[in-house]
This record gives sequence, C-alpha cells and structure tokens, in this order.
Amino acid sequence: MTTPRFWSKFEIVYEDLNHSQVQQDDIMRTLQLWLRRSRQHPLSFRLIHKYAGSPTNPVGSTRYLTTLVSHASRWQNVQFHGPSESLVLLPSQLPNGKLPTLRSLSFHVNGSAGFPFDVASLNIPWSQLSGLDLQIYQDNAHSLNECFTFLSSAQNLTCVALNATFPFILGDHLETITLPYLRSFKLSIQGSDSEGTAELSLRDFLGHVSIPNLTTFSLEWLVDRVGDGGESCWTAVHHRFLDFLGSSANTLETLELAYLPIQDHEIIGCLDELPKLKSLDLKFSLSSQKLDPITDNFLDYLQRSREDATGQISLEHLHLLKTLKLQCSGVYLNQAMLQALVDNRAGVGLTAFELMTMKSMSRTFMDRVAMWRSRGFGFSVSTLNMW
Repeated sequence: MTTPRFWSKFEIVYEDLNHSQVQQDDIMRTLQLWLRRSRQHPLSFRLIHKYAGSPTNPVGSTRYLTTLVSHASRWQNVQFHGPSESLVLLPSQLPNGKLPTLRSLSFHVNGSAGFPFDVASLNIPWSQLSGLDLQIYQDNAHSLNECFTFLSSAQNLTCVALNATFPFILGDHLETITLPYLRSFKLSIQGSDSEGTAELSLRDFLGHVSIPNLTTFSLEWLVDRVGDGGESCWTAVHHRFLDFLGSSANTLETLELAYLPIQDHEIIGCLDELPKLKSLDLKFSLSSQKLDPITDNFLDYLQRSREDATGQISLEHLHLLKTLKLQCSGVYLNQAMLQALVDNRAGVGLTAFELMTMKSMSRTFMDRVAMWRSRGFGFSVSTLNMW
C-alpha cells in the first residue's frame, strides 16, 4: 500500500441527493490524499455522478473533476459517468496537448441542449488511444459523421463503443478508414426515422470502415420508426451488412444484435457468414409481435444435425458456438424445437444459454433446463407475464 502504483487507481461515486456538504468535503480530502500518494504515476480513475431525473447539484462532481484536471498530464484510463452539466467547464480547463499518457477514455453522459457537451472540444490525442467508449445521450449524442472523424484519427484503437445519430453524409472523396488493431466494436444507432435514412446511413458508415481483426461486433438499433416500411428499409441494405460481416469471417467470434428490424432468413444469412462464431446474443422486442424472427426456421437452423457413417452426430452450422442468448416476445417460439436445440448443442459445446421471453414455458422445458444447470451448464430462462 506504500507504492504510488497502488494509489493511482480509484473510483469516486458522488450521489446527488444523498451526499451532504460534509460528505462531499470528505470525498475531496480522500481524493487529494490518493493524488498525493500516487506521486507521478499514471492515473486510472472512474468518476460516477449518480442522480435521479435532473441533477440537483452538478457542481458536486465538477469539484472533483476540476481537481483531477490539475493532474491531467498523468491521466491514463479515464471514465466519467454523469450529467453533461458537470462537464460544462471541462473544455476550458483541460490543457491543450497535455495528455501524454492518455490511453483510454469513457464518457457516459446524459444531458440537454442547454448544457452541450462535445468530445471534439477536448483536444483529445486520438492517436494515443487504445480504448474509446462514448455513450452520449439525448441532445448531446454525436452523429455518425462525428464518430467517423474520431475513428479516422484513432487508428490504434483495440476496443470501441459508440452511440450515434444519423444521417451519415457522404462527403466528396471520403476514403475508407482502416482500424488494424480494433478487436471489439460496439455501435448503437438512435433517433427517429420515417424514410429509411437510418438503414442507409448505417450501410454507408460500415461501408467506409475496414476492421481486419474484429473479434466482437455489437449493433443496437434504437430507431423510432415513424410510419410503415421498417422491414423493407432493412432488406434494401441487408446485402451490404452481410458484406461487412463477411469481411470478418475469419476472426469474428462474438455477435450481438439488438432490436434490428430483421427477419429470420436474414439472421440466418448473417450466421452463414461467420463459421468461427462462439457467442451469439440476439435481442428483440418483448412486446412486439410483428417483428419476432425467433421462428421455427431460425431454431431449425441452429439445431440441425447430421449423422456420419460411424454414427457420430455433428451440427451443420456454428460448430464452435458456446454461448447463446435470446430475447423475444415468443409469439413464434416452438418449445419442442427449442428444447431439441438446447439438447443437441449441450452435448457438443454449448455451455451458456439464456432466454428471456413473454411466453410461458412448459414444465417439461423448464425441468430440462434445470437438469442441464445441475450438471454445471450456465442455462437460465426468464419469462415476463403482463397482467
């Protein structure tokens, strides 16, 4: 405990409603103690501002952030989770060009137009970063074009998580960027759309990003569809999405898709591109019965097997799959086929299975899951019933 390295890693949690002035002062004294004892060692810290609704005292976390800014030359791994109100002064406080040890940056920020926050204003040394996590919500969310600009300057990244708005505007002579070291890419698209702009923007964005060593890809679709035509909009760009996945066929091991307006045969097309997949996580609306692609066709694809001349049974698809997570309304969920899927795969490599659905599951199926769980498998089923 006497080494500077020990004191260089810490977390500060400020609770907006629960911390009195005395408690805030105690936190400040503790922070200053850790900063002194860490001496000149690079700092890794997480500052979390907890609040409900609108923050009642954003200045609380601003005080701690201001103190940390005075040690910005030592920042190495930085995380801030809280309101944009606490970051208003950061662009003017942060010394330009004096973040020599910064390696990873994480902002989870909620806010409003009255308190704008733009990461681009912080003069980040993008080329130094190996990790970038920008979850900027509400009126402060970055556009796909802004995210593209960040990535084009940060080609040493190994892990990226972004949420972004659309459209993605193709400028003149826009060149494809290559991220040679990126292994994990998580992207969340948000906004309201009535013309398929979101799908076209995603197509163009992914079409201009090359990630040759990608092992984990996550896409979350938080697009409010105004009007009809959600399915046809995705269908028009699906072949380009397959091209993106196919470019990572030799490396991609984890795929997470959430709330995409995608059909069962389109999911199967995605999986056909990824023979080395080890983990599959699919989330769809629990309440919507219109777009639920967890159908007989999909389940049959996953559980289909064949027997060779020696009597050995092998799966036809996704031979390496170890983790399967599904969330769906269950309107098309065939429990007999699902049980066959679990039984077939549990014997040849599946070690974790999770299901969340609105559909009540039979006692037979639940007993089967309990049996596998008793044998050490990480299997679980959750059902939600609306009264």
